[in-house]
Amino acid sequence: MTTRLTTIITYPSRLFTGATGVDIAPAQIVHTYLNPLIYLPWYAATTLAGPKFATLLQCTVQSTVIFPLMGVVRILLPDRKNASRLPTQILTVVLALASPMLWSEAGTSFADAALATPIVASLYFYLKWRRSGDDRNLTLSGLCLGVAAGLKLTCGIYEPGLLLIGVMPFVRGRISFQTLAMQPMAFVIGLLASSGWLFALCFLKFGNPVFPYFNSVFHAVEGANRSYRDTAYVPHSLLSALSFPLRWAQGGSITSELFFRDIRPLIALALICALGVGLIAPRLRRQQCEHTEPPDLLTDVIAFFMASLVVWMCAFSIQRYFLPGEIISGVIIGACLDRLFSARFSVALLIVIEVASFASLRISDWGHTNWLRTTYDLTIPAQFRDATMVFIAGEPFAFAGTFFSPDATLVGMTDWDNREPSQNSPFTRQIKEELATAGAKPAVISAGPPSRTALSVLAAYGLELTRQCEKLGGVHRDAPLQICPLSKGDASTAR
Repeated sequence: MTTRLTTIITYPSRLFTGATGVDIAPAQIVHTYLNPLIYLPWYAATTLAGPKFATLLQCTVQSTVIFPLMGVVRILLPDRKNASRLPTQILTVVLALASPMLWSEAGTSFADAALATPIVASLYFYLKWRRSGDDRNLTLSGLCLGVAAGLKLTCGIYEPGLLLIGVMPFVRGRISFQTLAMQPMAFVIGLLASSGWLFALCFLKFGNPVFPYFNSVFHAVEGANRSYRDTAYVPHSLLSALSFPLRWAQGGSITSELFFRDIRPLIALALICALGVGLIAPRLRRQQCEHTEPPDLLTDVIAFFMASLVVWMCAFSIQRYFLPGEIISGVIIGACLDRLFSARFSVALLIVIEVASFASLRISDWGHTNWLRTTYDLTIPAQFRDATMVFIAGEPFAFAGTFFSPDATLVGMTDWDNREPSQNSPFTRQIKEELATAGAKPAVISAGPPSRTALSVLAAYGLELTRQCEKLGGVHRDAPLQICPLSKGDASTAR
């Protein structure tokens, strides 16, 4: 169970009830203010039809990546005048789907697999524009990626790659600057269409439209004095970065929270190097007449893949965010083999690589809970159902807040909870004002007894435990949860 799933459950539920305006980062600051729209279908399906239907729905949505993927493969591997490339096309599509992150997220509420569809579609429309010259495809390319980035900002790492391959024909004088600008302009429109409302809300509340990110630029009081970025997996040297493909092939967790193995990126990079040297130039010249498409389109895909890989490494190097790149690495293998070798030999090599890829594939296990009778179902003791403020001391169990009244304020105690209330920030000011109202009834939820840190934070607001805590009934797999009543202690202890 991850904090992200508690966000998925908490935020949409509170969004429907209109309570998100009063909550205070119940699922951590870095997760509470993510765009909830991508998670609403999963939440609605789980709530209305149960977790089994939600899993099937999520699998259906995630499987739609096969459609733009087939389009990309057909453009890179078109049928020849006297021969069909159907076997190569099918094998390439199947190899592209041998993605450990894609299968690890299958049926789960993670958004990366579902968002691979608009990202791969963006590349497809770009290649279609390069082939046909129809500027509408360039606009669709930008819109697809913009919508994906609006739903999850991490998808924005693929925009530099598209910009790079768009600049290449511009430098050669093949397109005008106006045409070059169409894709990034469409990207911005798609971004605002899917997340403009959230940008506006965060700007009005915090002064930072992408709160808590890029806070070194916007300086929101409730965020850290730096741009939040998870750098746990970022390579600290060039040698470390170059070792990633080899270590992915060996298997491990160098760029993931959990163990996985994928040999395809290493093979793809080896084939890219083979194409990059002059050893295969004569072969390409002899076979050029056999191809209905120039190799420039494969060059574009390789440039997109390499640029996205570099940006991803520099930004965060979290494997789930490179899921579309994993898919594209399979496409590159199939296209490179087709250009390097004869049709029969390339198909034979592709089969060998495919068998090796699936045989060596290791998929991360996120601890799927979707096939349970229910996902999370808590029983709140009667005396706590009218609590006005619920402190959530720890993670990942912000979902517990959804079982309280929409009028209750949920307060997360993970990221910012060590702040002194005397700092008088918007969050601390809101807490003190609500605690000072008549009839305030605060409580705290924790896994086991509240920690010393949690108790010290509560004491800073003049709160203390009044009587023995009670266990919460129902289904919650991570840890036994309990709820404790709080009362206003000595006012002199509050800061």
